[in-house]
Amino acid sequence: MNEKARPEVRTGSPVTLMLALVTLLLIVCGAGVTIVAKWWTEQPTADSLHAAAMHYPEDIPKLMTMGHRVDALDKQGRTPLFLAAVFGKGKSVKPLLDAGADANLPGPDGRTPLIAATFPTKCGANESMIHELLEAGADPSITESTNEKYSPLHHAVWGNSLVVVEDLIAHGADLESRDSHNWTPLHLATQFESTSVDIVRALVDAGADLEARGHDGNTPLHYAVSSHAHDKIEHLLKAGASRTAANEYGMLPIDQHQGDERSKSLFEEIPAPE
Repeated sequence: MNEKARPEVRTGSPVTLMLALVTLLLIVCGAGVTIVAKWWTEQPTADSLHAAAMHYPEDIPKLMTMGHRVDALDKQGRTPLFLAAVFGKGKSVKPLLDAGADANLPGPDGRTPLIAATFPTKCGANESMIHELLEAGADPSITESTNEKYSPLHHAVWGNSLVVVEDLIAHGADLESRDSHNWTPLHLATQFESTSVDIVRALVDAGADLEARGHDGNTPLHYAVSSHAHDKIEHLLKAGASRTAANEYGMLPIDQHQGDERSKSLFEEIPAPE
């Protein structure tokens, strides 16, 4: 067995005991020597700081005094901070940042800790972690290197987290960042039924472009009307969104109502700005 493949741990530490227990359980459950060996070789090769970030945040300060590198990479190219962000280990983030962890160092998939923390399904649960990353200098406007090209603000809109949206805006997030569909965060907010009008309001109040053109030349108002999002239509109209902006097919926002009379009537009830 390749001893270098094991994490650097100290006898009697919680990490040592945890790894020993997992090994014993694998053997008892009939996993066999091959699987046990495979499990060991797939563990982080850097040091026990990765294991502490995942399971023992209280040990992080002590490990740092023992010479562990805060941005050391494991076998998969992940820092302890990246692991903590990916797996929602909020209690590990602050001690790692306090020890000097780079908040913008990406993981092997190109995502930064902030991109990982704002992933839509996790965003609401990671509000404190996200704030700590932003306070430590995490870039609020960076976009994914994946096909979707989402920014943290796109993620927060999709995840319907007003707290994170406002936090990102307060830290200078780019309101006009574009994803792979040429959509800004406001485009997403106006077409996703799960995204509240409060997020639309926060983006508009912060200065998001009401006339930004997305896929097929649609504006946020086009998307709100096609989604029959009455509260969002009302807010955009009152904010002064253009009623005469035609998309690439010559369709005005009102033309997108698809038989929804309430969407159509809002254009009549709310006077156009003079």
